[in-house]
Amino acid sequence: MLPCRNSDLFAEGTDQARLIENEAGGVEDPRIARIGDTFFITYSAYHALVKDRVRVSLATTTDFQAFRRHGPLLERDMRNVVIFPERIDGKFVGLFRPNNAAEAGDVGGACTEILIGTADRKDHQHFRLIRRNEGWGPLPAIPHEHRHGERLL
Repeated sequence: MLPCRNSDLFAEGTDQARLIENEAGGVEDPRIARIGDTFFITYSAYHALVKDRVRVSLATTTDFQAFRRHGPLLERDMRNVVIFPERIDGKFVGLFRPNNAAEAGDVGGACTEILIGTADRKDHQHFRLIRRNEGWGPLPAIPHEHRHGERLL
């Protein structure tokens, strides 16, 4: 994937000019999850003019030929987000690694925790991070389905 441009497909409500500007510094590190017939691709998007600004954006595709851009999942610096490969209780769920305050030499900040985020829709800016005291607790790995149909971590 390349940084987005005006000729790309955009999800309804996406601010195209803002998204193009936010990706002008480059994109990298895609993470892909398939839910149904749709592939959800999260990736790091770098702003060309704002030092150390990196937002994780979302694109979706069904064929890897055409990509629909949804924009940043949150207006917060972070590098890594992975969407779980199935909905849980009807929600999109992902692991989020927000950046903390940058130390000298850190590009985009450091990471001290991984948070869970949920959304009812995949659209831009609909993910909400859940704090540990909200009942999910720490997760050591991506869940996968056990042969008996249970989700394991």
